[in-house]
Amino acid sequence: MLGAIVGDVIGSVYEFDNYRHQDFPIVNKYNKFTDDTVLTIAIMDWIVNANPKDIDSVNHYIQKWGRKYPNAGYGNRFRTEYLYEEHPHPYFSYGNGAAMRVSPVSFVANSIDKVIELSDFVTSVTHNHPEGIKGAMAIAIAIFMAWHGYPKEDIKEMAIAYYPEIKYFEYDDLLQHYRFNETCQDTCPQALYCFLISNSFEECLRISVSIGGDTDTLCAMSCAIAEAFYKEIPVEIRNEVLSKLDKEMLDVIEQFDRYVANLDEDKSIELTYDLQKFIDASDNSIDLATKELSEGYKESHYMWYIFPQLRGLGHSELSYNYGWTR
Repeated sequence: MLGAIVGDVIGSVYEFDNYRHQDFPIVNKYNKFTDDTVLTIAIMDWIVNANPKDIDSVNHYIQKWGRKYPNAGYGNRFRTEYLYEEHPHPYFSYGNGAAMRVSPVSFVANSIDKVIELSDFVTSVTHNHPEGIKGAMAIAIAIFMAWHGYPKEDIKEMAIAYYPEIKYFEYDDLLQHYRFNETCQDTCPQALYCFLISNSFEECLRISVSIGGDTDTLCAMSCAIAEAFYKEIPVEIRNEVLSKLDKEMLDVIEQFDRYVANLDEDKSIELTYDLQKFIDASDNSIDLATKELSEGYKESHYMWYIFPQLRGLGHSELSYNYGWTR
C-alpha cells in the first residue's frame, strides 16, 4: 500500500523544478517525504487504531501526524486554520490535498458506495468544497476499481464521468503546457490520465513526473492507482523509498498492511455518526421557534440542527458541530 508514498517521495524533487522528460534517476539523495506521505499515514493510522471511527477521531489523527511533522509542506490554510485548532473545522478548500491522502480508504472498502462514504468522511474534515470532495472521490474509486481487478476501460469510463476533459488530453500537449496547480480540478484529472496511459508502475511514475505540475501530489495520486492495478512496485524503488521514512511511519504502514490482509472481503470498516446530538438539541426546538416567531427576531440557532447548513460556511463551534458534510 505504498503507491501514494512512493509517488510523493520520488516526485518531491521535481515539485518546484519540473523536469519535462522521463529519463530521470528514480531516487537520489534529495528525495524526501512531504505532507502527502505524512497525511496518508495519518489515515492509515486512523483506520487501524481509531475507536470509534468518527469525525473527532479523523481530526485527531490528522492533527497528530501533522503536528509531528510541522514542516512537511502543508497548504497555508491547512496550517493556519486547521492544524493547531482546538476545535478544527473545514475551510471550504478544493486544494489537491483532499486527494493526496485518501488512498488508504480504498483498500478497506467492500464496495464503491463504501469508498464514497469513507472518502467523504476523511476528506470533508478539511476539504468540504464540492471540488475537493469530488477529487478525492474520483481518486479513491479509481484505486478501489484497480485493486479489485476492474479493466482499465472501466476505470477510464469512471474517470471521464468525473472529469470529461480527460477525453481530450494528449500527453505531448501536457508535456508542453501543463503547469503547477494545487487544485483538485487541475491535478486529479491529470493524475488519472497518467495512470490510464501507462503500462507499468514505473512508467506511470515517469509519465507523471514528466508532465510537471504539483509533481509530488500528482505522483501520489497516479501511483496509488498504479500500484493497485499493477499489483507491484519494483523492489529497488520500494526499498529506496522505505529508507527515507521514519520508524514510526514504517510501523504504521506495517500495521495497515496486516489490517488489509486480514480484512474479510465482505466486510468494511464502520463509521460512527453522532446523531443523538440532533435529537438532544431539538428537544426544545418547538418552544424556541414559537418564542422567536412570536417576538419577531432570531436569537438562537435552532434551525441549524433542523436544517443544517454546509459545514465550513460558518466558523463557530455550533456551526461545525451541526454542519452538514455531504
